[in-house]
Amino acid sequence: MILDKLSQKTSGVPSNIRPQPILNKVSPEKRKKRADQASVEGRVFALHQKLIVLRKAHDIFADTNNVEWWPTDHPSVIGMSRGSIHALFHYGGQSKTVTLSGRSIPQKTLDLWTGKTVNLSNEGQLTFAPYQFYVLQQGSSDRG
Repeated sequence: MILDKLSQKTSGVPSNIRPQPILNKVSPEKRKKRADQASVEGRVFALHQKLIVLRKAHDIFADTNNVEWWPTDHPSVIGMSRGSIHALFHYGGQSKTVTLSGRSIPQKTLDLWTGKTVNLSNEGQLTFAPYQFYVLQQGSSDRG
């Protein structure tokens, strides 16, 4: 059924540029590797599974309705909020400290991705490693 719908949407498009279904194209060897946490495939698969669980548990990731995107004091870091969840993404290759002014993020808050408490400085600053992100939940304390 899915393949039929894909065929209908791509009729008239040359076959060399049509999206190719990947169902059942993953080799049995690769499928076995995703269970091995020591392999690249296993680590990538585990991170995707964790992301799926996080997305299902928090409606900030469900859609784009009622999500507030906000800039920070550095162009490589952007934030988004919905309710009591704040997600911050650093797209730079070097560590960066940003000030989260005008945000009601507590000084100590839980990072839902790592499960650890994140401490903002007294000035509301947060330090990012290269390409790091945080998913912060207001009103949460350390679970670890």
